[in-house]
Amino acid sequence: AAIVLFMALFSRGIDLIPAVIGDVMPNSPAYEAGLRPGDEVVEVNGERFVDYEALMVAPVLSGKGRPITLVVRREGGREDKIRVVAEKPALSSGDMAGMRTIGISPAHTLTISPKIAQKPKEVKLLYELTGLRPGDEIKAVNNIPVKTPWEFKERISKTLAPTATLTVSRSWPPGSPRTLETISFPVRIGPVVPNFREEFDLAHIFGLRPCLKVAAVSEPAEVMGLFRRLFEGVKSLFGADAQNPEQPTNDKLQAGDMLIRVAGIAYPNYRQLRETTTAHKGKDMAITVLRADDTGRLGQVDLTVRPFEIPRSDRVAIGFIPELAMVQPIVAQVVEEEIPGIGLPQLPPGATIVAVDGQPVKTFYEVANLLEAKRGQRIPIDYIDSDGRAGGTGMIVPQHDGVHVAAQLETGLAALPFEDYRIPFKADNVFQAAGMGVKKVHQFIVRTLMTLYRLIKQEVPTSSLMGPVGIISVSYTIADTSLIHYLYFLGLLSSILAVMNLLPLPVLDGGVILMLVIEKIIGRPINEKVQAAVTYAGLALILALMLLVTYNDILRFLFG
Repeated sequence: AAIVLFMALFSRGIDLIPAVIGDVMPNSPAYEAGLRPGDEVVEVNGERFVDYEALMVAPVLSGKGRPITLVVRREGGREDKIRVVAEKPALSSGDMAGMRTIGISPAHTLTISPKIAQKPKEVKLLYELTGLRPGDEIKAVNNIPVKTPWEFKERISKTLAPTATLTVSRSWPPGSPRTLETISFPVRIGPVVPNFREEFDLAHIFGLRPCLKVAAVSEPAEVMGLFRRLFEGVKSLFGADAQNPEQPTNDKLQAGDMLIRVAGIAYPNYRQLRETTTAHKGKDMAITVLRADDTGRLGQVDLTVRPFEIPRSDRVAIGFIPELAMVQPIVAQVVEEEIPGIGLPQLPPGATIVAVDGQPVKTFYEVANLLEAKRGQRIPIDYIDSDGRAGGTGMIVPQHDGVHVAAQLETGLAALPFEDYRIPFKADNVFQAAGMGVKKVHQFIVRTLMTLYRLIKQEVPTSSLMGPVGIISVSYTIADTSLIHYLYFLGLLSSILAVMNLLPLPVLDGGVILMLVIEKIIGRPINEKVQAAVTYAGLALILALMLLVTYNDILRFLFG
């Protein structure tokens, strides 16, 4: 049935996400192998029928330490053969936890998904948060034209300014003549830069690290908050101390707070913050912050927080989103490692830079831009230390590189809802359609069998399994996309269920076949009591598996 369904879909044509690389994580197997954004993978391990799904699953199913052979088509039509060995990234969570990957993500368009226009509430929310409309096409970043999503990301990541400007081509309401609109977004510069093998690199600007700042305060998952309140209520019934959920606002972290001391560590970097927070899981931890009052004057505030464990993760958090405090020219740390071309200045922790090469500065943005303008030069830097004493030092600004940050747009959304980049996969004739259908079913069957094998070897986590609740949720999401893609999903399910049904377990067809084979070998029927015991054991195993996958589904639903 799945073959016939896929044959019909490929005869008609179906839009799928192609194996075009949208982003490559630094220090990843893909990066080291020479893969770059914009590369199109046209062959995976000898198979020329490749979409992004095949590219994504190949690392998961590859043998540990065995290379994946890719044929990559590049600009100009040149094809190169690349071998890459998948690895487990240092940072992974949720469904991808514990899985091998090569460190890539798919390409998308620069168009805000037009499908949002069908949902008035989402249209309103999108406009209120971002000023964008469904169907908007991004044409420029900071007045510099961009044509690809990787150009867009590069321009944003290199923005060392409080805001970034997007130029979009808009037709709103749909069908209206297109106009050019300019929209400004706040820019957030995070404290780290992604690194495949090391989880992250600490961000710096010419070897200088601004202090950490609270970009936004986040709470534990709502359901976990409910559990916590119930738990505290039970404790209070027995006379145990309970935290007061209605703490005064001044006793909590607030957006804009700058961290100057955490558990005795002055001006910590993000790694130190993480390590200290983990060490204080479930225990009180002292924090001192710089906080602006109603007049804008900064003052120290002492706080006590209690780090908590994030659901479905081994991470411990305080409950805030960090960023670098670019609004103040305060240097938390100077990097310890050598950076090519940089003569690092001698600055004490917490020093406030007041001038760069004799020019006064009031923000770290100004510091960064002045250093950018002084590349290849030795310049003086004036500062005031944390005790209020004036001082001076010098530094050599590198001719190239030196800035290691990843700026992001502050949109209020997890990510801008760009439309997926899809291309039609269509057979030229019925025979080719049949071949494509057979290959697609074969891909799904092989992947299902290999996934089961990896599960047995504990190379794929059980948390990646999905049950009825998850399947229903995904079905609704896909059905809302289009009938064609829903039928494609049904073909996938049919292929997987065919494999599962043939597993040699009692109550499944595979178990019945196995018993018939055993009876044929021994030349007599299997004892009824043995059959009953085996059947009950198989049923118990299947029920246990159903409970496990349903548990996974519930965790996904509650915590994402």
